[in-house]
Amino acid sequence: MLSHSRWTHQPDRFAARMLRALEWPRVAAAVLTAFLLSVGTLASPGLLGFFSPTELALAWAEHSAELAVLASCLLPAYTLLDELLPSRLPWRLAILCVLLSLAACGLAVIALPHSPV
Repeated sequence: MLSHSRWTHQPDRFAARMLRALEWPRVAAAVLTAFLLSVGTLASPGLLGFFSPTELALAWAEHSAELAVLASCLLPAYTLLDELLPSRLPWRLAILCVLLSLAACGLAVIALPHSPV
């Protein structure tokens, strides 16, 4: 039964398939999403009236770095889940979204003790 699944007897083939799945469109989508999320915080109209441009640039750079770390952790998680789930699974996208949301919550819990409060 195991021979008919996507898992093979050779773990090297799965690792190679994982690396092939990390193509530039998937990485570019993660980078673009992180960038758009970081720019979204700058859309407040009264932001320049309260903070100096230097403070804004520093806060934006820190926020962008946090999002880059999240993206660099969630991208391999998504790729792993995408490769593990059968391609004809019903509700596959919904399952991927729920599992990625759980992974993001797990990252938030891990990062919580390290955040300056």
